[in-house]
Amino acid sequence: MNKKQTGILLVIIVFVVLITSIFFIQQASEKKGDTFPDLDTAKVDKVPEDFDYANQPVIGNREAPVKIVEFTDYKCPSCKKWTETVLPKLDQDYIQSGKAAVYVLDYPFLGPDSNLAALAGETLYQQNHEFFETYHKLMMEKQKNEKSNWATKDFLLNLVKEGIPGADLQQFEKDLDAGTYLQQMKKDKEIGKRLAIPGTPTIYVNGLPAENADYETVKALIEQELAK
Repeated sequence: MNKKQTGILLVIIVFVVLITSIFFIQQASEKKGDTFPDLDTAKVDKVPEDFDYANQPVIGNREAPVKIVEFTDYKCPSCKKWTETVLPKLDQDYIQSGKAAVYVLDYPFLGPDSNLAALAGETLYQQNHEFFETYHKLMMEKQKNEKSNWATKDFLLNLVKEGIPGADLQQFEKDLDAGTYLQQMKKDKEIGKRLAIPGTPTIYVNGLPAENADYETVKALIEQELAK
């Protein structure tokens, strides 16, 4: 084998080694970031007959006479639209005045990272109830393609670190890894299954299902309840 052939062979070997190394680095990175909670491991003794209002994260005053329930998935584009268009109108017209409050129930179904995103919200809520609303809105604001597993642990840790001042990041990570509040998340989904909800967002107003999630439909139900 002459020097030219030897040089070509060495270039090929280096190229193959480089490509192989990149592949394994990417694989290791994906495995590290893509560990998601399994809802099947959570045991729920009894599915509540109502919406379990007392244990749900709420946007607004719990004493409000009108209770709006939103079943959500943080990867759901329609949930993002609802949070950014309908919720602000409800806030202005009913939530700030104490007439209504929105209770957020998890219904993760679009991907394995939907479970982790929901668990993160539940974990923050348990750490400090006031953290939840900020997390909820930030997740919708930063939502990515629903077909990709973007809501990884690293993504969530960074979001909490940068977007939720005062959160105990170490405790958050510990509870997230342990799945400390997985049972509550599973309970939410079982409530949704019991009601046979068609998807997300699904809205209820004082237990009455809204045919659509648009503002006018929800508003009509709120006004109906306030008139009683």
